[in-house]
Amino acid sequence: MSTIRGRNTGIWSDVSLTESGPVTIENPLVTAALPLPDTSRADLTIEVTLRNLESRPVAGRLRGRFGPAAFEAPVSLAAGRQHW
Repeated sequence: MSTIRGRNTGIWSDVSLTESGPVTIENPLVTAALPLPDTSRADLTIEVTLRNLESRPVAGRLRGRFGPAAFEAPVSLAAGRQHW
């Protein structure tokens, strides 16, 4: 059986992750929920774990794009800590 988009088939298009500085991006997850019976849109939730590898606190911005939609959030991490 061939795969069908949106049927829990996993990644079916190009994906890229980049990181800079002392923070790693781990465990990316995108989930979708359809507000049934309306199937003309989906509510997406994007989650990642951020890990600070430095021995000092760091602050920055997490930026991302999902198709044409972009998001950005401020992030502060204590030394050696992670946040999800």
